[in-house]
Amino acid sequence: MTILLKVDGLHKTYSHGLGRLVRHKVPPAVHNVSFSIEAGSTFGLVGESGSGKSSTARIVTRLEHADSGSVLLNGEDLLAARGKSLLRVRRQVQMVFQDPFASLDPRWTVEQLVCEGMRIHGIGTRSDRKDRVITLLEQVGLDSSAANRLPHQFSGGQRQRIGIARALAVDPDLLVLDEPVSALDVSIQAQILNLLTDLQKQRGLTYLFISHDLAIVERFCSEVAVMKNGEIVEQAAADELFRNPQHEYTRTLLAAIPIPDPTLRRGNDLALY
Repeated sequence: MTILLKVDGLHKTYSHGLGRLVRHKVPPAVHNVSFSIEAGSTFGLVGESGSGKSSTARIVTRLEHADSGSVLLNGEDLLAARGKSLLRVRRQVQMVFQDPFASLDPRWTVEQLVCEGMRIHGIGTRSDRKDRVITLLEQVGLDSSAANRLPHQFSGGQRQRIGIARALAVDPDLLVLDEPVSALDVSIQAQILNLLTDLQKQRGLTYLFISHDLAIVERFCSEVAVMKNGEIVEQAAADELFRNPQHEYTRTLLAAIPIPDPTLRRGNDLALY
């Protein structure tokens, strides 16, 4: 077992007020959060809105600063990295955002969007990057002609495929997937999840999967941590957590999952009425 990511004691509080003039005490968004992710696996971080899961994801990707704690990727602390070191480790962690309509610059072509990371990190020549864009688009299920088009010319699912191609362009070790299918229709959700599964097998990727949809998490993740009020209240292998939840909050979340067949009960009490 190889641990790719080790998060230890993360703490983050957002200040409310006008700069330094007014400060209001607020509960921490993230409090003493710790977990580890094995290389090549998918770790689910779940909870209702405001539970702290997206703040945790943004800290892992260095889009937010933590007040305290550490995030080790291959043994190197991402939170302590600065300058060129930070640029190097950022290449190893990429993010796919929730909203494919808001996460792509509407003025850039798909080629420019996918090339940006490669250009910043000095990957290949200009010609190499153009060729790699075509390869990446084909890998995520888009035609090569998409390279010269603008984001508004694509559907939501196609835009999310572009976002995945952009994240893969710099060959990361870890993809942080922040509600990557919640803005999509159910049929498109399945296509994107199947694509992510195939890419993980092909590339040996590791996923941190953020979601409030436990039905998707049950199918997609190998281990799950449940967050409430900024803290992890339960963590277990996915099959164990869904079969035998220990925390009352976890049981409440599981009880809210729609059951396709209303004549069935959930969990240990599964039976015909």
